[in-house]
Amino acid sequence: MSGPAIGGVLYGLGGFFTPFLVIGILILLCVPVNYIVLPQDENFQPSESKTSSFVLLKSPSIIIASLGIIVASLIWSILDPTLEPHLREFDLGPELIGVLFLVMSAFYAISSPIWGWVADRCPDNRLLMIPGFLFSAVGMLLLGPSSLLGFDEDYNELWLNIVALIILGISASLALIPTFDIYIEFSEELGFEEDVNTYSLVAGLWGSMYAFGDFIGPSLGGTLLDVVGFQWCCTITAICCLIMIPLLFFNFVYDRCRKRSVKKSVPDSKEEQTKLLGDSLAVETVGDYMASYPPLSATQV
Repeated sequence: MSGPAIGGVLYGLGGFFTPFLVIGILILLCVPVNYIVLPQDENFQPSESKTSSFVLLKSPSIIIASLGIIVASLIWSILDPTLEPHLREFDLGPELIGVLFLVMSAFYAISSPIWGWVADRCPDNRLLMIPGFLFSAVGMLLLGPSSLLGFDEDYNELWLNIVALIILGISASLALIPTFDIYIEFSEELGFEEDVNTYSLVAGLWGSMYAFGDFIGPSLGGTLLDVVGFQWCCTITAICCLIMIPLLFFNFVYDRCRKRSVKKSVPDSKEEQTKLLGDSLAVETVGDYMASYPPLSATQV
């Protein structure tokens, strides 16, 4: 997320080749550091399960959460090829353009721990994703700025772009952070055990969906920028965010109704035990009474 800002500074210092040289050296240095620092798991046993990530996609809730990951990733990646041409009229250097990219990333990084803390205490994380996509749509409409909000096609102010990027950083974090917990919750409902193998499977699917959105964004953004312009590019992205809201809401309502119907169809075990115990006591009492009937006479005693 901080790549554009760092890349802009390195580009200003040494030209086009410098960012790639520095990043390549850092990646090579990570290899021995990871080998030395990361501990080895001596008790590791490879999983014999042949379950794939496609089994997770049997759950409609996981499918909708996957769409949410793709759209949330799209919010970031669609700006990669489109934001810089949109800012050219301000005559900003590569360093300042990188700083503007960093604004969104910085507020994402600041708000992510907060939303993670809230997600751990929320009964259903889909309730967090709904306002996340709502404010993401608002941020995209302001970034355009979209004519749907009454702005002229030629209107473009630097302060409005900064405000929109701040909103997008905070709201995209709110839309994306809860998705991993949603994956874990519904994978357990599908019968997966809560272990490292399940976490690995979920992490792989989550990464695939994020990468898919990261792939679609630049391709779609570049095409929309050439065909309809930056305003409608942001407007279409905002519409994608708004589409996620009813999907998440109706999926939440459906799951609640389904769980309530299942709960009603399964009787309470304590009530059953109490009822059965009461019946057995009643039968035993009647049996003892009938066994002593008619009452014994004094001579029989």
